[in-house]
Amino acid sequence: MTSREATQHKLASRTPATRLVRTLAVAISIGCVAAACSGDPVPADSEAATAEASSDPAPNESSNSVDSDADSQVDSDGVETSDTNFNPMGAVEAASIIPASASASQVELMTPGDGREPVTFRLDAPNAGVVQLEMTANYWNAFPDSTLELIRVDDEISSHALTLYLGPEQWLYRFRVDGTWVADPANPARVGAEMEEGNSVMLVGEALPLATPQFGAPQGVVETLTIESDILGRTIPAVLYLPPGTSADDSSDELPLLVLLHGFGQPATDWVEAASIATMMDNLIADGSIEPFAIVMPSAEMSNYLGNRARHIVDEVIPAVAERHPIRGASGSGDAPAMAIGGFSMGGNGAVRLAYDRPDLFGLSMPISMAGPCGTLCPDEYDSSYPDGFEAEFAMWAGVDDELRLDENHDAFADYLTDRGIDFTDTRIDQPGHRLSGHSIRFVRTIAGDVLIRADEFFTR
Repeated sequence: MTSREATQHKLASRTPATRLVRTLAVAISIGCVAAACSGDPVPADSEAATAEASSDPAPNESSNSVDSDADSQVDSDGVETSDTNFNPMGAVEAASIIPASASASQVELMTPGDGREPVTFRLDAPNAGVVQLEMTANYWNAFPDSTLELIRVDDEISSHALTLYLGPEQWLYRFRVDGTWVADPANPARVGAEMEEGNSVMLVGEALPLATPQFGAPQGVVETLTIESDILGRTIPAVLYLPPGTSADDSSDELPLLVLLHGFGQPATDWVEAASIATMMDNLIADGSIEPFAIVMPSAEMSNYLGNRARHIVDEVIPAVAERHPIRGASGSGDAPAMAIGGFSMGGNGAVRLAYDRPDLFGLSMPISMAGPCGTLCPDEYDSSYPDGFEAEFAMWAGVDDELRLDENHDAFADYLTDRGIDFTDTRIDQPGHRLSGHSIRFVRTIAGDVLIRADEFFTR
């Protein structure tokens, strides 16, 4: 069956039971150096942890500034949770002047909008010349007209500040000080990022229900495998999720396996830390939406899953998982391929390539906002790259606002599959929320539950 559709996506609406929260006061939107900030977390119910926000915030104009007062709960797998307000040092106005030369994207982020909260970013770097904010809201300053610079304020809190208006859910961000990457030193909530660096994490409003741990729900096991790779000649990590009720040493019934591939330069931990995939699995299993299966998330750095890196996944990562727990179809010797593979961006390209190279292993491929065969935007290369077609079936997702235009790869590959009569479902996502349909983990979080459910449908046929 071939299915192509453009979907206005509704976020997961499962309402969790009483929320399990480990209280850790986090200075979410106020960056500062050690000399300006205490290392001790501010208690969530303390006077210092409450910011007094205007009930009718004004736009960022030369005569106006705003306070930051959105509740924060960092809730990602392996990341501490907090119930601290964005401005734990008290109500402080931060000047945020919209430059006359501001682009439309800059003006949008610096102007109030429906469903968005004022969030003030601060960094105390008095000797810095230029302090920029890089985040999922402006695709990490990848384009000149989306670059955001903090304004010199030199107030009692910090040397630089900027107020943006952001919609709900998780945002990743970092500062760039005179060209050097700096995670927010006042925010201990971080996830791994490219080049072994880290991005700071903040939550505006509530997390997606599916990404929120359900109180009392059994939790799966997440561990990092250390693989001595003969193929690559060095030690490589891979992250393994085993569902509740199993363990690494359990030799009971075989589990189905989903291989999830990360994007360009991201760490193996990306799906767990930034996308909250383990929490989503726990919740979907707990409410009976899916049957248990295992997930392995290999490390591929910036390899585009080519050559030896693809061999490493098939010949070393999957056997390493099978040593931990029996995996259905790990040898590829069954009557039909039993494993599924998916990935985001570069990982989407990897999911296509590995399904082509190893049809004996992978019966379902799920590319998300996929890079092309060249590793980036190249929608004309599918016929030459995959001349023999595919035996696997496909489920595909892409956001309509992809900043890298990789949705063009998505459309071209859908045409390729249609022309060859290959089964696939094609979902183009137009999210109603603030910047939820772009090329980011923020988008991936909103459709990750659908990816897991689609994998379960394949496993349970």
